Formats: sequence, structure tokens, C-alpha cells
Amino acid sequence: MTDQISAQPEPAAATGTAQPGRLTKVWGTRCGPILYDPFLRLAERRGMAELRRGIVTRAYGRVLELGAGTGLNLQYYRAGLDGLTLTEPEPGMAKRLERRTTRSAPPNSRVLRVPAEQLPFADGSFDAVVAADPPVLLVGVTMLSWPDELCAALAGRYVVRYDLRDAGQSTFVDPDAPAYDLRDLVTDASELLMALDLGRTHVAGVGVGGFIAQLLALDRPDQVASLTLVSTRPVAPGPVDPDLPDHAAEMMEQLFGRPAPDWTDRDSVVDYMTGSARVMSGSSAGIPRAGMPSPGLDPSAGR
Repeated sequence: MTDQISAQPEPAAATGTAQPGRLTKVWGTRCGPILYDPFLRLAERRGMAELRRGIVTRAYGRVLELGAGTGLNLQYYRAGLDGLTLTEPEPGMAKRLERRTTRSAPPNSRVLRVPAEQLPFADGSFDAVVAADPPVLLVGVTMLSWPDELCAALAGRYVVRYDLRDAGQSTFVDPDAPAYDLRDLVTDASELLMALDLGRTHVAGVGVGGFIAQLLALDRPDQVASLTLVSTRPVAPGPVDPDLPDHAAEMMEQLFGRPAPDWTDRDSVVDYMTGSARVMSGSSAGIPRAGMPSPGLDPSAGR
């Protein structure tokens, strides 16, 4: 199962939040939008324009662009789109975007001055989403490996997380005779990027997902814009390079040296998984036993 999220942070509450000063407002609404295009001119000549063309010309059908800025992408959209919706919450940028839209946008185009989290559209309303930054692929075991709060914090990016084979709501096979290996999981990730037509993507992997992310970057560097690894082993599969850390031996013993639970007994499984989580949480964020404070935590912290 795949989850696709166009994430923006929640707006800060007015109460107790520092408000922008007059100089900041003038820059954001007047100076910034005026200087935006000239500031990017050199970068456009040195390859950014070609990068825009490569991304935008693949868009088809009903298209949503998040954070359209002053509309530098408009010249690259196909004329035959079924509709183009451009979002830009910053008033000064949106004003210049609207002017450019009247001159060079495809037919059936419109500008919305709203942030992404306030868009009035249901899932599946668009065939393609264009974001200001490269999309993000989050590789774990299941979608639950990546909290919703983290996805929401990835401001303005198109975020994809998914379930690996035999996990979450994906297809299951006989656990005693799996018909795939790690390389197949890497191929799954690569083909998912191609199926969603995402192009070069920021890839993050946690745990086993880190193995997949590393091999994806090695096998398909054309698909990976950047690589972020969390709680994983470097250079999988194979021996660890001497200048890279392996998993802590004592932690691996605590995780895998314990007797296996009775998988038919729910309480036994819960105790086993809780013990694993307690080991993985470290000394500063442990999972407490019933009636006991977390190790390394001040019970009064956060009050």
C-alpha cells in the first residue's frame, strides 16, 4: 500500500507567536517578489531551467503545482492539460504569478492564494502534482515507520511512504518460502518512483528501509537526489567499511539474543515487541514498565 502526501506545516497560532516586523512584511510582500526572478537568473542559465523543463513537461491531465512562486514553470507546461491549479500563499508572489498566468499559462489555469493544508480538494483530484522541491520517498517496513507528524513537517514537498512486501496492507506470501530478496525490494522502490513519475527524489530509509535506500542510490543514482539513513547498517549487503560504524554489538545481543515469543499468544508477542522497543529507545527515551518512570527521564520534564 502506498500513501502519497502533499505536506505543509500547520500555521502557527496567533496567540503567543512572534509576529513579523514591518521590515519583514515589506520584504516578503514587495522586495522579495520583485527580486525573485533576477536572483534566480544565473541559476536558471546554469541548469535549473532545464531541470524545470524535465519535470514539468511530464505533467499531464489535471495538474496541481504547490508553491508556484512567480510562475517560472508556466512556460514548460503542455498546452493540452485538462486543468492547471497553481497555489501560492504569499500575496506578493501570488500577485506576480497571476499576472504571468494571464500571459503564458495553458488554458484552464487558475491561481489559489492558499497554503497546501487548506486546499479544498479530495484525494485523487489530480493526475500529477508538481512541487517546488524534489519529492520525498520514505522507506521503512510499513507506512507506520514514518509518523504523520514527520510527514506534515516536510513543508511543501510531495511525500510518499509505502508498505514493503509482506508488511502492512501489501501482498503476503508464504513466510517459510519467500520468493524474493533484498534486491527485489530495491526494484520495488525504483519501480514505484517510475510508476508515480517522480523523477529524482530525496530518499530516506530507516532500519531495513535503510538497506533498500542505500542500494537504490547505488543502483539508480539517476533517481536519487539525496540520501538520508536512520537507524540502519551501512553498506548492506556485505562487510562494513572500517571507517563506518556497524550496529552496536551489545544492542544486537539484547535484541536478538532473547528467546522468541509464543507467536500464538498475543500477550507474549506484546511483551516481546515492547522489550525490543525499550532497547531501541535508548537511555534517554525509554519505554516505561507499568507504574515506573522512563529510564533517564526527569518525571517533571515538560511541565
